[in-house]
Amino acid sequence: MFLLHEYDLFWAFLIISSVIPILAFFISGILAPIREGPEKLSS
Repeated sequence: MFLLHEYDLFWAFLIISSVIPILAFFISGILAPIREGPEKLSS
């Protein structure tokens, strides 16, 4: 059971590190249509 506890922390880190980029991509997808003005100026 001691190994299971150590792996628990590893899986928690693995899940968090894989969820953060997906979350960031999802948030940027929501904000992209809102921030069309500055994007058009830069292009």
